[in-house]
Amino acid sequence: MLTNEHGYQTLIIDPVTVLWESLQFKWVDILMRRNKGSKGHRTEFYELSAKDWGLIKSDLKSFFRKLMLLNLNIIMTAREKVRYKAGSFMVPDGQTFDGEKSLPYLVDSVIRTYRDKDGEFLCEVIKDRTGTLPQEDFPTEHLVGFLTKNAIHRKSNPVKQISEKQISTLNELLSDFDPLAITKSLAVYNVERLEELSHNQAETIIAKCLSASNK
Repeated sequence: MLTNEHGYQTLIIDPVTVLWESLQFKWVDILMRRNKGSKGHRTEFYELSAKDWGLIKSDLKSFFRKLMLLNLNIIMTAREKVRYKAGSFMVPDGQTFDGEKSLPYLVDSVIRTYRDKDGEFLCEVIKDRTGTLPQEDFPTEHLVGFLTKNAIHRKSNPVKQISEKQISTLNELLSDFDPLAITKSLAVYNVERLEELSHNQAETIIAKCLSASNK
């Protein structure tokens, strides 16, 4: 959808909870095979370290960066889970979404659906950058109307991605550069890896590297 023309205007991820869980399973499997001396090797568990979580979150961020390049309405649902009070041990403090905790910062609106004591399904607006959603809770049947009202309608804009030849050229040109400097340079383009660059971005970096080497 990012690299080809299409007629779609909305992408729905239902639920994003499964994506988050899948990335954890993926990396636990990789890390268990990579760390054969760990206590979780060949058993049903693996204790993720802070560094391990960084790998999982980096993978998720890479996916969301691609999502944000799409000329589409993005709708994500998430399962609900118990929220626990900060600084306490397993003391319930309401409900929250089941997913990576920074997710609400990436979206324009956050809406929680729930059933009240009378059995009616309602929507509670947690966050709304559009300024068009009601401040008071409203029936879920009205949600489609609000989503349709705020929807964008435009044609797809294909983005040509970096080629294998460009990746090879950049690896060669950047081989003598400080890794930290490379990371900072990529951050300017809102990416963490060469593979996430577009064709035009790669060409720009190649030209800058060649210009610097000729000085």
